Amino acid sequence: MDAFRRSSLAHVLAVSGAHIGYLVLGATYLLNKSKLSRKKANTIVIFTLLLFMSIAGFTPSVVRACIMGIIVQISHLFHKKSDVWTAIAFSLLIVLVQNPLNIHNLGLQLSYLGTIGIILFSRNIEKLLIKTNINKIIIKMIAVTFSAQVLIMPVVIYNFNVFSLTFFISNIVAMPLLGAIIIIGFMNIIVATIWLGLAEFIAIITNLLLECLILTATIGASLPFSNIIITTPSIAGIIAYFAIVGLTWCTARTS
Repeated sequence: MDAFRRSSLAHVLAVSGAHIGYLVLGATYLLNKSKLSRKKANTIVIFTLLLFMSIAGFTPSVVRACIMGIIVQISHLFHKKSDVWTAIAFSLLIVLVQNPLNIHNLGLQLSYLGTIGIILFSRNIEKLLIKTNINKIIIKMIAVTFSAQVLIMPVVIYNFNVFSLTFFISNIVAMPLLGAIIIIGFMNIIVATIWLGLAEFIAIITNLLLECLILTATIGASLPFSNIIITTPSIAGIIAYFAIVGLTWCTARTS
């Protein structure tokens, strides 16, 4: 746990948007292979997300990600283009109607701020990096990681008094591992109900991937500047930070 925290990988241990995204990706792929109609496939994905919310205990970050995923699936059912801001606002409304005190939940704050950061900044960061010779997939992961950090950084510093300058290195390695672990893990659950021997073999692969993820966190935590201690910022300082980021984004958008 300490290694994951020091390497800025603690978010992979909390069920959030990345997990839901991989779940939808895996379910959609399997349903498309089954030759079901698009509407039936979308409907099954919706019920899968509802079931997953129930299994995960309706935590704010899970509800946020699942509601957004459900809205996307519903838009596909009615052949409409989904609006990400409507999905974010509606999911937040559902979370706060369920429990207004969730507004103080750190997981909720990090989940929404990270998602908004990705929406606002990832495309621009990709455009800046596309001029380099870096692989496009790596560019995408770097852009997503940096974009999320832009908005969650002050909240993390305020609550944990730590900041990492090497977070992007560990995240680039960890995110593909996380995707494989989630998709293969869900496949393993399904296979276990049919053929236990095959499930045990798949579990060996899953365990190896988990060991690689733990090793990534351990190495990431040992990198120089991976855990810089910072004093707790003031609320006024955090507000000023968000104001500067907002003004910078507006200026970049209009230029």
